[in-house]
Amino acid sequence: EIASVEAARLGGSVKWFVVSAPSLSSSSTGIALTSETLSAIEKAGGSIELAGANADSLLVNSDDGNSAASAVSTWCRGTKSILCTYDGAEEEKRRADLEKSADERGGSEDQMIRSSIRVAA
Repeated sequence: EIASVEAARLGGSVKWFVVSAPSLSSSSTGIALTSETLSAIEKAGGSIELAGANADSLLVNSDDGNSAASAVSTWCRGTKSILCTYDGAEEEKRRADLEKSADERGGSEDQMIRSSIRVAA
């Protein structure tokens, strides 16, 4: 998060893709930038684009209609470099677990999130 925002604040053109845990509902992780941050990015001549997908949509076969992999590929086309981090993977799993019953919790969602980040990158 810090690297993306700071690169944009320094005048860079940033595409920030967020991978979310598989979820029972359509709620989002709620990324928001303050008006001060957006103003600083604009003043420096930078830009930031946000996009995202659920982890499971990145791990299905790219021919599957539910796959987000081709959309990520198209969105990233022309990008000169990629910074991939696992920051927040454990927090995202905890957020997703709050939406589930005790029987639905568990499994290896944190590994799924990490694997889907590698696919997106």
